[in-house]
Amino acid sequence: MTTVTALAEHPLLTIDGTGSPERVRCTVTWPDALPRLTDVVPVFDRLGVSVADHHPLDRGDTGPFRDAFELVLPPDCRGRRGPGERVRGGLVG
Repeated sequence: MTTVTALAEHPLLTIDGTGSPERVRCTVTWPDALPRLTDVVPVFDRLGVSVADHHPLDRGDTGPFRDAFELVLPPDCRGRRGPGERVRGGLVG
């Protein structure tokens, strides 16, 4: 059973919109420690999406931290997610 506390410890991905049918813009909120981008990109690759662009948001001394990503979707997933949709889970393994 998953508790609210356990969920709060995972990244939160919010879909912000689509740049085109092939791409989606999203924001990832990291609850605590900020991972290295070199650790994040392979996770997106394993999920079947490629990182086309990235820029950091809200960089202070303490978290939560946020990053903006533009992802290239595989052909069979294009158009399935809408703006404002949120996904919680283990983006970084």
